[in-house]
Amino acid sequence: MHMNLLPPDSSAATGKDLAQMEYLSLREELHNLKNCQVTFLTYSVTGTGLLLGILGRPGLSTESSLLLLLPLTILLPFWWVFFDKAKTITRIVGYYRLLEKHMLSVGLDIDFIGWENGLAKFREWQQKGRLKIPDDQTPRRGVRAIFDALFIRTAHPYWILVYAFFFGLSGLCLLLALALPSQKGLGFWLILVAAGLLFLLSAVVNGRWVCRLIWGRNSFNVNECFWVQVLTRDAPRS
Repeated sequence: MHMNLLPPDSSAATGKDLAQMEYLSLREELHNLKNCQVTFLTYSVTGTGLLLGILGRPGLSTESSLLLLLPLTILLPFWWVFFDKAKTITRIVGYYRLLEKHMLSVGLDIDFIGWENGLAKFREWQQKGRLKIPDDQTPRRGVRAIFDALFIRTAHPYWILVYAFFFGLSGLCLLLALALPSQKGLGFWLILVAAGLLFLLSAVVNGRWVCRLIWGRNSFNVNECFWVQVLTRDAPRS
């Protein structure tokens, strides 16, 4: 026979304890993700600087033009991973805000189901298109988003500056490879075109991510709204 050995109010206490544990765990996770991003930036600068310093010396063979594209093997993957981590950070922060309100019993009646269960439900709703951006969080698109990004008209300039950093270093590698005087055959031009296409793809996709992180569906505020839809008791059920 199963016996309930917990006191009558233990479920609430256990929920609060779990919320406190998640609060500390998510804070550590955010710290680790930000450290990971700093590591990507550091390795990008160090790796690119070393490779260009070695490969750009005078007196190297004509293959140096192609070797100057080698830093792209570091820059382009790190560019993608950096902003993928940024999307993870904004999603966690959105949940973190509601978790704070739940612990303080402020504002919302949260249906607290834990981080992993909540994340599974979040992804399910995301795949089904059930997460709706509120009217007061209308994302900026097109010319307006580009204009605001160019003039850094945002409360989060960090992502724009990081984007410019990866864009500038990657573009520099392409320009140096093109400008280095050497005999450039068909193979060189095929590789250069392929590298240029990967660069353009990275620039476009990561540019969209930057806009979404600052003004769109991956922003802090919109992610908080998504979590409200998923976790509040009065949210529609699937």
